[in-house]
Amino acid sequence: MTQSTLQSDATHPAIQLSNVEFRYPQADARGTTLHFSQWQVDQGKHVFLHGNSGSGKSTLLNLLCGILMPDSGLIKLFGTALETLPAKQRDRFRATNIGVVFQQFNLIRYLSVMQNVELARYLANQKTHNLKCDVESLLDSLMLPKRLLTVPVSSLSVGQQQRVAIMRAFVNKPRLLLIDEPTSALDVSARDAFMQHLMVLCNQNDTTLVFVSHDPSLRDSFSHHTPLQSFCTIVHEEREQAC
Repeated sequence: MTQSTLQSDATHPAIQLSNVEFRYPQADARGTTLHFSQWQVDQGKHVFLHGNSGSGKSTLLNLLCGILMPDSGLIKLFGTALETLPAKQRDRFRATNIGVVFQQFNLIRYLSVMQNVELARYLANQKTHNLKCDVESLLDSLMLPKRLLTVPVSSLSVGQQQRVAIMRAFVNKPRLLLIDEPTSALDVSARDAFMQHLMVLCNQNDTTLVFVSHDPSLRDSFSHHTPLQSFCTIVHEEREQAC
């Protein structure tokens, strides 16, 4: 299967979930299962997905990007069913179509900023001849000086690392961006700056955005708000409770 066959046309929703179940391996003596009923996100939408800590938000993002695979049910991104892809093709699909900003950023701290970005381009198997132009454009959008490109990530402030994580996520021009609790370590001014940079880049690239947080103060940045409990249930043995 070629990469072109993995990318669907714009008629498909960005995300479709149908009766997805994921069981945490040996989570406890009883066993815990997350059940996601039905959820759809159209292409180009910016969705604020909110829920309490421990409600399954991060697990959902890992399912959406193919890091975790469901025990049952259907996950489609842009018309492609993730469970139908062999592991290598699923990794390539993620690297090419999905950008992820994790809560802890997951940057390689001993590498420079540029090396972290280059690694993202390499994993997507994309050509690097125009990488410098792409990076310089992102630096301008994120208000980062060029001198930081050669600096080890470990020497950056938390706010700078966060913007580098955004740059790495955007360098392959992803169709879908997944962001997990990215502002928990930031003060109010840094948080607001992060949201401004993020929305500018998503609008410029027509990127579908799913932003996960338990912070209700961020809702105003989004036109679409979805409580996780509206389509997710946590099952403990025979006992059920809303997420």
